[in-house]
Amino acid sequence: MLCLFETLFTKICHEPNLLSMARVKPTKQKTNNGANVGYEAELWQMADALRGSMDAAEYKHVVLGLIFLKYISDAFEEQHTHLEAEKAHGADPEDPDEYRGAAHPVFWVPPEARWPHLKAQAKQSTVGQLVDDAMAGIERDNPALKGVLPKDYARPGLDKARLGQLINLVSDIALGAPDSDEEAVRQAAEIAGLADDIEDFPKKYDTLVGERGITLSGGQKQRAALARAVLRNPRILILDDALSSVDTQTEEKILRRLTAVMRERTTLLISHRVSTVRHADQIVVLKDGRVVERGTHGELLARGGYYYDLYQKQLLEEELERA
Repeated sequence: MLCLFETLFTKICHEPNLLSMARVKPTKQKTNNGANVGYEAELWQMADALRGSMDAAEYKHVVLGLIFLKYISDAFEEQHTHLEAEKAHGADPEDPDEYRGAAHPVFWVPPEARWPHLKAQAKQSTVGQLVDDAMAGIERDNPALKGVLPKDYARPGLDKARLGQLINLVSDIALGAPDSDEEAVRQAAEIAGLADDIEDFPKKYDTLVGERGITLSGGQKQRAALARAVLRNPRILILDDALSSVDTQTEEKILRRLTAVMRERTTLLISHRVSTVRHADQIVVLKDGRVVERGTHGELLARGGYYYDLYQKQLLEEELERA
């Protein structure tokens, strides 16, 4: 598996508009770059206070950890609500397999790690331990995340009152872009390589696609998800195997259109395809859950290691497909 993460972890300490990746409910003002601004200023004032109480390199883990918890909890709650509505038909909202086996799998979030629970305890002196327990619970129930999440929120050096305030600020962030106009939607679809498909749909952009997009192909679902991500105009764009269901030629066209989008923000690419990440500023190569190489595409090829072998193998596969 290949990923680019250097700029995500370095810019988080310096990027003033990190949380403009999400719409903020109470207030909306516009900056000159078009990003929505609301609680971000207060959040970064808190960030400055946290940064002064610990090493700057550690601050990013505090922020990223909380954002991650909020993000996966929101995805879990959406699926949980859907399953609640389907209980009469045999669905079980508290069965982890209902989430792992869904058409679009989400991480199972145990009760102690769900965001509403953490928010309710934000003012407690034990909030640091509660966050650590939440991280541990998520790793326990999701083996793919084992050993990945930060679990040091209970340390004495992290002010618990400020941590609680930070949790409350993150709680006010809502993902999505419901106010987008039609032109912005069309532009996002064009960038994601979905516009031509939509023109073939019976009612174009007004076509009903069914529950969870049942009438769409796997590639169309991925490109629809990509279009939604682009439409939100995030400061951080995370693409996790976002183009695995499209062929390499289509992928190349989409990545070419995404170049301008990615140039204006920190982008994290995760993929099994070398072609997806070859233009990344920094590539981290994982094998069996461990980092084995790191560098640019050219640097990694010159080393003749695992990345080089993977590249040659995939290059041969592409040539055979075209034959």
